[in-house]
Formats: sequence, C-alpha cells, structure tokens
Amino acid sequence: MTVGQAEFLDSILEASGISGLKVIYLNVPDEVSLKRMKDSKKSEYKRGIGEERLKIFRTIIGPLVDYYGEETIFEIDATQSQSAISAEIVSVIEK
Repeated sequence: MTVGQAEFLDSILEASGISGLKVIYLNVPDEVSLKRMKDSKKSEYKRGIGEERLKIFRTIIGPLVDYYGEETIFEIDATQSQSAISAEIVSVIEK
C-alpha cells in the first residue's frame, strides 16, 4: 500500500463512519527476509532479486509508518513462531 492508497482508504472509512483503524506490521529484519527468500524454491530470489524487492518494500513502508504513526501501527516481531505471531495479532484485534 502506498501513502496515496492509505489516504484514500482513510477517506472511505471516514465517509462510512468507521474509526479505530489498526495496522498490523509484521516486522522481519532484512537479513532474515533474505535468508527466507533464498531458502525458498523460487530461483529468482537466488539471483539477487530478493535484495531489490526488499529495497522497494522499505521505500514504500517507511512513509506508511510515518503516515499512520505509533497510535495506529501495531508492530509484531515476525521472527517468532506462527502461534506466537497469531496470538499477538488476536491481541491487537481484540484491543
């Protein structure tokens, strides 16, 4: 999602009377993401495309994090087990 798309979503939510947006950010360090990509079966990641995709992702995510701010974004460490990540997501949703 880009900041422009986030602004559009916010306008739709506001017009619909919906408030309390929560953004869940599953954070994974770059080196972990790269290892996961390289360990995958997709050969494109083994040719260095993973680094380029991460760079694009970080370029997009930075402005979104700034746009939404700490009150809206709930960052979860996505290096944990799937059950721990799921439990944290449920906790955020139920707040």
